[in-house]
Order: sequence, then C-alpha cells, then structure tokens
Amino acid sequence: MLTIKLRKTFMKDQSKFSNTEDKALLRALKNNFKPNTTSLSKEDTQIFFDALENPPEPNEALKKAMKRHNELIDQEK
Repeated sequence: MLTIKLRKTFMKDQSKFSNTEDKALLRALKNNFKPNTTSLSKEDTQIFFDALENPPEPNEALKKAMKRHNELIDQEK
C-alpha cells in the first residue's frame, strides 16, 4: 500500500523528492522494485517465534560486546 501511495505521489509531483535517497527509492518504485521476502515453513516459523519469545542466555562474546558498548556510551555522556 505504501509503495502504491509513493508511486502515485512520485508520478504527480517529482519535485517533492529532492535528496539522493528519495530519488533512488523513487527510481526503484518506478521500476516496480519489490523488496526481498522470506517464506518460512510452519516449523521454521515456530522456531523463529519461540526464539523471540524465549531468547537464549547471552554467551561470553556477547556479554563482552555489551560491556564494551556500555563503556563507549558512558564516555560520550
């Protein structure tokens, strides 16, 4: 639906879109760009949502990265 609205707006008045990102997006829309989609089986869908609802404990590498991130954020304050 958003794609259709953007395409209609683009076709009506291209001057509303001035920056490079807007122009690239609109070129893609004009050329019937379709975003990538992924189809999952029922089993894979269940695994995906189970992982979102019950994420595993962070491993040591993730804990180290989170600690480093927090240190960098604190330095910026």
